[in-house]
Amino acid sequence: MTTQASDALINEHTEIDFGDLHPYGISIGDIRSNHGWGEPYPFKNLPTPSNERISFLWRGYVSVYKLNSDGQLILEEYVYPNLGKKREPDIVNEIIEGDFHLIMRIEFAGMRTYIPFRSGRIVSNRDEWIIEKD
Repeated sequence: MTTQASDALINEHTEIDFGDLHPYGISIGDIRSNHGWGEPYPFKNLPTPSNERISFLWRGYVSVYKLNSDGQLILEEYVYPNLGKKREPDIVNEIIEGDFHLIMRIEFAGMRTYIPFRSGRIVSNRDEWIIEKD
């Protein structure tokens, strides 16, 4: 498979530094299930990509998240960069609730880092972040 583009993350939380990590998904439940991806978070607002795809973005959209200063993760919008055609993003502003993991990677084929959120807030203690081993 062609290397896939990551999602985007706007970080407004001054105590958290993700370094070179980029978001690749949000999971609930056991992160060991589904080949390390867990179960997908049940978003209320879903993207509406066209049937046209580009090789580096097979799903047809980029999710743009924001980690606010209170430690909440918000799905801000879906962006559709298909084939250079102009399309406005879908504005979502959905607060992600409950217990979940933000799945981050340095690159598409790299090891995953699972960043826990409890009751909708990031766990800032890095000792509780799970870093996948080879």
